[in-house]
Amino acid sequence: NSSTFSAGDSILFKAGDTWREQLTIPSSGSAGNPITFGSYGSGAKPVISGADLMSGFSNGGSNIWDKTGITAQPNIVLFSGTIGALVASRAAVTASGDWFWVSNTLSVYATSDPSGTVEVGQRTSAISTDGMNYLTIEDISVAGSNGLNIYGGGIFVSNGSSYTTVQNMDSRNNYGYDVYLAGTDHVTVSNNTLGSVSSLPTIQGDAIMVAGNNFCSGNGAVSPSTNFTISSNTISGTIGRQGIAVIDGM
Repeated sequence: NSSTFSAGDSILFKAGDTWREQLTIPSSGSAGNPITFGSYGSGAKPVISGADLMSGFSNGGSNIWDKTGITAQPNIVLFSGTIGALVASRAAVTASGDWFWVSNTLSVYATSDPSGTVEVGQRTSAISTDGMNYLTIEDISVAGSNGLNIYGGGIFVSNGSSYTTVQNMDSRNNYGYDVYLAGTDHVTVSNNTLGSVSSLPTIQGDAIMVAGNNFCSGNGAVSPSTNFTISSNTISGTIGRQGIAVIDGM
């Protein structure tokens, strides 16, 4: 994130590895010479995760395990890669996958110490283009993003980023949108596998959101999104939300 890259550079992440931090792209490419963020090697796509892997739980009795020191309120908690269910109180943590957070303490249900199996959303997005242009983002998995109100999710192409391609990505198990385009121009979203949400109505966000004008003015984008192409994406788990939403000033 703190490096400077040149047009035509490729920044590749090793297949099978996981980065628990947000990739905030720091540089723009140029026409005909995009900067590419992708992968190398064989095996599973590299993962950029918005969630932290938790350890150091204490046994609170009744199969409730507590983890203190989580100061950022989680919107999503994963149990061995599966989205957990937020319940109304600590006392309601009574079944596998249940979780509750209050006063910087996360409580989860487990029959034994869940350390190393629980991931807690802590970052708004996994990848943000941060207004950079002429980019290719491909062959990476994103997961565990914590979102923020109606903003956030897996991949944020926003703040005026243009001439960007998002392709062959996997975005799942995020809170919010899988791909969010805000105030962009000439962006292509193709051949991605998307599906952060199955039947959890508390989680906001469409699989692909294209927004502009007043809808996202509070997020730094003040112009419509134009000249975008969305094709050949596989979208699942969209109960209670839309697969693709195009709104406000296109």
